[in-house]
Amino acid sequence: MSVLIPPSPTTPMFSKAGSFPNSPKISAPTPPPVPAMLTKRSSKKWAPVEIESAPDFSHYSFDPDWRFDHETAQPLNIDQIDWTSIVGLACSEEGSDGVFFVETENGSFVLKGSTTIGADLFTYKLATRFGIPEPKMKVIAYATNEWPKMANELQKFENHVNSNSAVASPLGKCLQKAFLCAMELSSGKDMEHLEPQEAAKIFKDPKMLKDLGRLISFDMYINNWDRMPCVWDNDGNPKNILFNVSDSSMDAIDTSVTSISPDQFSDNFQTYFQRVQSLMASVYAHSENIPSEITKLGDFIHQYTQCKLDGGDLGHLMEGMIEKGKEIAAISQKELEEMKEQVWGEVESTLEVVQFTPECIGFNRINIQFLTEMTKAFQPM
Repeated sequence: MSVLIPPSPTTPMFSKAGSFPNSPKISAPTPPPVPAMLTKRSSKKWAPVEIESAPDFSHYSFDPDWRFDHETAQPLNIDQIDWTSIVGLACSEEGSDGVFFVETENGSFVLKGSTTIGADLFTYKLATRFGIPEPKMKVIAYATNEWPKMANELQKFENHVNSNSAVASPLGKCLQKAFLCAMELSSGKDMEHLEPQEAAKIFKDPKMLKDLGRLISFDMYINNWDRMPCVWDNDGNPKNILFNVSDSSMDAIDTSVTSISPDQFSDNFQTYFQRVQSLMASVYAHSENIPSEITKLGDFIHQYTQCKLDGGDLGHLMEGMIEKGKEIAAISQKELEEMKEQVWGEVESTLEVVQFTPECIGFNRINIQFLTEMTKAFQPM
């Protein structure tokens, strides 16, 4: 690409004013304006300068024609990643910490940088404990044996794509983090990309609706507001559930716990607690009147899929909410504390090496008091 750079303006040269003996000091008269046509034109011309185009950071591969194909990609077992077999990485627009779709010779997976690994890992363990369908996740920490194997191979792709830049690309920035997560690839579609017939198959399936209800109860328990607009005042995010039409399954992605300290933010906690408790009381009551929060969920699904849920469909969804709500009500504070200790044990060695405090990895988001108190909102009346 070439741009035009204008010539530097000519600096006028003025001689120092002389002094004449016995002459009065008066200002020189202002010369009359010179017609534009009589002025001398500058001999300098606009000069083209070649500027190197910015590198493409959307794809990392030694094959310039390589692109990640979501439709044909086959999931790889993340416990068996051969970092030397990587074909290419595609950078996703989603995710502030850097998300990459990685293709190897044996399959594909998702790689994500994390600055809140404490909360991420705890949430993943808690979701697994409650049977929430999430892609399998493995943490690759700086102090582990796998880190140098991974970093050495990924740095080759960073150097190839970003060889002439002093600024790190998204992949380079990702490698500067102390924790990365490898996650199994999901072949599902989010609500916005479901075909009408696919949406009808999913949201008219009692099993799928019950699974969705279970997920809603879990999201309310951990205050994961960036998914379905149930007890929250937001519009919802249809991209954080992936639906697989072929086997009527789904994956919840980007799940995060958002604790509200009962001590530090008592009013906010009570407001949220009462919203959840009131909705669950209505759901447990099996009333013929469908709660407005559940109706809002139906409207949300219809907005993105054009699939309208009737009373029977919403009833199946509430059945799932009841089932998971009773499980949530039964978890003990001791089990939650033990889970938090497990997470600490998995990240402690890396924190010591990189000299991070627990707050640097979102560990303070895990408020056991909040989670223990929230179980009471799911107690059947």
